Amino acid sequence: MATPIKCLIYYIEEKRLPGHIETLGEFFYYTGSCSDETVLDKIKSNFINQMEILEKSGFAGVCSDSLECNVGNVSVTCGPSTRKKRSAYGHPIRSMRSGSAIRVEIKIASAWQNSNVSTTTSLNISRHIQHRMFDKIIDIGKEGKLTVDGIGPSAESFVLGYSAPVCAAGLFLRQDTLTCGKINQ
Repeated sequence: MATPIKCLIYYIEEKRLPGHIETLGEFFYYTGSCSDETVLDKIKSNFINQMEILEKSGFAGVCSDSLECNVGNVSVTCGPSTRKKRSAYGHPIRSMRSGSAIRVEIKIASAWQNSNVSTTTSLNISRHIQHRMFDKIIDIGKEGKLTVDGIGPSAESFVLGYSAPVCAAGLFLRQDTLTCGKINQ
């Protein structure tokens, strides 16, 4: 019988706050050809254009940096042929039609809210900002502003993932304190 290896990991007490919070989101176009590069490029360009419009109309910071907010950073791929959403209990609650789907994946990043509140409250403030931003993306989809060449995203396909704090390179998140630190072994 092999002897288990014990590994002690502890954090240096130099604590830093995360730099920002990231959340992945996605939505699908269930019509149109996933293999048509022209359509995929138009979807990317239109999405960035809509984010630039939001930037100019009161959502400061949503698309202020052209190094981050550009078509090269919009992921548009062929998605699954069918998609089922499940409830918290594992029961299917929605099934999308079969066929090739165009999947748009987005990353919403917001600055860590440095204030005189707890790290948990700061995380919740950032999550709230991200949810408001994603709700606005859903709204522009419903308004037809994400429609390209007569195809638009399915209103039921918008899904926002889990918000996660991001630490600077070389630092790791302590889940118990929501702070970043170096790991020593």
